[in-house]
Amino acid sequence: MQRTAKLDVWQRVETAKMEVSSISFDQVDDFSSILTEAADWLYGIGKEMWTAQQVSARSLLSEYTTDEMFLGSLDGIPVSSMILQEEDALFWPSAPKGESLFL
Repeated sequence: MQRTAKLDVWQRVETAKMEVSSISFDQVDDFSSILTEAADWLYGIGKEMWTAQQVSARSLLSEYTTDEMFLGSLDGIPVSSMILQEEDALFWPSAPKGESLFL
């Protein structure tokens, strides 16, 4: 995966075009690496949200389909990972099916 320095990405945000698309199986490692970077950062500031195991490609594929995984890219460079679900029983168990999407 091609990544740029974080500062460079933020300098380019104003002129870059953000594209969001579902991923293919060969992009799962890119997807996972963005979440791993976020997990490491959160751990480093004392606000652990996910373990490295939870955001590993293997673990993600056991919980979600690639149709639920989306990459956001700036000028073709992956910069964000998103999971879009039709239901979220863990946090919204009483939400009626088919009426909401969960990001």
